[in-house]
Amino acid sequence: MSSPNPGGSHRKLMRNAVADWIRAHNVEGIAQVFASHRPEYSPDEWPQQRPWEALVRVVLPTESEDRAAFTGALDAGGKDIHYSAELHITHAGFNADDWEGAEDDYDRLVDALKDSLRGRGRDLGRPLTVFQVGEWPQENNIVAAHDEPEDNGGRVVRHGVISFTITQYLQPST
Repeated sequence: MSSPNPGGSHRKLMRNAVADWIRAHNVEGIAQVFASHRPEYSPDEWPQQRPWEALVRVVLPTESEDRAAFTGALDAGGKDIHYSAELHITHAGFNADDWEGAEDDYDRLVDALKDSLRGRGRDLGRPLTVFQVGEWPQENNIVAAHDEPEDNGGRVVRHGVISFTITQYLQPST
């Protein structure tokens, strides 16, 4: 599986692939998915169509490359780019009296996001671009971390991060 260099936009390609994949799963309660790390939004700015809603931001904090194969002087093989990827989740319950309901909804949403990463093919629906998602390294290949909830002006707000790795294969340029 190879990925041509889209004008040097590998990171953009990966951020958009993750965002598109999450959007395609239509997880109930996600108000917006951003393919970039945006500043924090106030719950006042959200569409607020349900008692609980979340914003998800795609972040690629680090990447590394290694040689995919050494096949001799005439064909040095391609490169693998390993992106550390994160889904930054901000979840708001719009009724400060329903802390348990907000936590239950947050847990449901996080599990739905992890289910989408575990999904069929593990290639974000782009098998010619993405080699794998959440499969390497073998230990800790999908990790979720959750902050304590806070009362934010009558709302229950939670933050969490789901971390995983994306690997992209690049053919050598000719």
